[in-house]
Amino acid sequence: MSSQKIEFHKTYTRMSRSPWKESDLGRVAMLFDPDSKAGIYLHLGDRGINGMSVSKSLHHKLPEALQQQYIDAELVDVVMYVFHAEIVNYCRESVDEHAFRRIFLLSQDSFFSDSSLYRWQEAFDNFMEQCCN
Repeated sequence: MSSQKIEFHKTYTRMSRSPWKESDLGRVAMLFDPDSKAGIYLHLGDRGINGMSVSKSLHHKLPEALQQQYIDAELVDVVMYVFHAEIVNYCRESVDEHAFRRIFLLSQDSFFSDSSLYRWQEAFDNFMEQCCN
């Protein structure tokens, strides 16, 4: 029987296989599909966000220049914009509000506000202008 749940926040007990290795201390599941096991994970380090990892089955939704497993912190906003609806839906349905608040210091309503979406869209537009024009 496969698990239908995943820990929202997980602190690693061994070294991560991510490119951030020693500085990668844990991850936050921003999106997880229990059927396919596909997910998007925010990687946390001793200095904040290292970046994100995106399951291979989700790469096709990203701009071609970002279709890779690991995405550095400066492009997290782009991923948040592309997967905004899926991430909001997953967090609202599957993540306890208290657990969310402990990680982000904000409610889900605040984190996923219109101003956040605007910022993520701005980052996406800037990325597309720089990489694809």
